[in-house]
Order: sequence, then structure tokens, then C-alpha cells
Amino acid sequence: MKMKKNNLKLLCCLIALCAAQSLLAQNNEKKIVLNGDLQAFIPNGYVVMDTAQGDLNQDQKGDLLLALKRKDESKTAEAEGEAPTRPLILLLRQNDNTWKQALRNDKILPCLLCGGMMGDPYQRLVVNRGFFTVESMGGSREVWQRYITFKYVSTEQKWVLHRLDEEWHDRITNKKGKKSKRDKDFGKVFLDDFDADKF
Repeated sequence: MKMKKNNLKLLCCLIALCAAQSLLAQNNEKKIVLNGDLQAFIPNGYVVMDTAQGDLNQDQKGDLLLALKRKDESKTAEAEGEAPTRPLILLLRQNDNTWKQALRNDKILPCLLCGGMMGDPYQRLVVNRGFFTVESMGGSREVWQRYITFKYVSTEQKWVLHRLDEEWHDRITNKKGKKSKRDKDFGKVFLDDFDADKF
């Protein structure tokens, strides 16, 4: 009986911690303002949630990833019980220093409600010499982390899914696990067609 009470207390503390983390995430949203030439790539009704800069197509220029969300994302999610998708826009720096949109994918970024009790699962974008990774985290008692990595293939002039990595940790039992899949496991998947829900 004593063990059951202790487990119940631990579970209550865990729920309170998750709620606090969710509230903290909502109150610490980034406010990003883009230059005028970049603002032209933001669709009406959207704002920039995050950015990451680096050489995305191995041409020695600083390219840009934009993670977007709807301005009314929170209200829509609360009213409909389903969060709108979040576009990822990939911009390439041109020789004349202007920007060109290479593609847009609406199915790679996690939605506002996709993290469970821990709130918004989106963590960050990372760019590294032709590779980029979308990092996310969510869960409740069992916390999970996911890393989706694409690489630029010059012969295709496209970004191809390179690897998927997942980790999880049970915060009560302290059990941990992880798994990884490489391109040889899922074949050639282009960023244009990628849907995170199918992997």
C-alpha cells in the first residue's frame, strides 16, 4: 500500500511538472522579425517560429530555413482540438545575394499538440554543411526525442532523408531506449514528399 501511495505521489508530481513545462514553453515563444526581402516569403496569416542558417546545398553560401506557424495557431487548436500544420520553407542564397525559395514542406514540423502533456514538441532546426535536422521532444511519463535529418544530394539537386533517430526515457522506472534508421532502411525519400507521420 505504501508503495502504491509513493507511486501515486510521483505520478502527481510528474503531471504537475509537465503542466509547468507546457506553460513555460507557451510563455517563452521566440519573436522573430525578418528583413523586408525575407518577409516576402512568409504567407499571409503566418509568422516565423524559428530560423536556422547555413550552407544547405554545398555551394559555400549561407542559406536559410524558416519554420512557420499560423498566427491563430493556439486559438485554432483550442477551438478545434486539432492544430494546423507548420510549414518549413527552404531558401537558397543566390549569386546576387538575393533569396530563392527552393521548396516548402508542411508535414515535417511537429504540430502544437503533437507533444502530449509536455506541450509544444518543436525544439529547433540545425544546419551543418548540406545536412539539416529537425529536433522535437514530447511525452509525459515517458519522454521521447526525435531527430529527422536530411542531406543534400548534388546529383539529384534535392534533399533526401538521411536518418531518423528516436530516444525515450521513462521518468519513473528510469528505463531508456533508442533506435535509428538510415537511408538504406527506408529508401530514397525526397524532402518535397516527406510526411513525418508516415515514419
